[in-house]
Amino acid sequence: MDFFSYEFMEFSPSSMEFDSFQESKIRTIENHCQFYIVDHARRRFFSFHAVKAIQIHSQRDGTLDH
Repeated sequence: MDFFSYEFMEFSPSSMEFDSFQESKIRTIENHCQFYIVDHARRRFFSFHAVKAIQIHSQRDGTLDH
């Protein structure tokens, strides 16, 4: 996964905010071409902003490989 540029951030919302925060952020995926990965075990969110090429590529064949 080193063939596209991205910014990576990690943050930990409180337990009470977790569900609503997850829902609101997931809604932004289409509009901002932004991806969120949720680690439920540690209640953390991982997000990265990728170039559109990776989104198109992953939608085409379902992989992130070359």
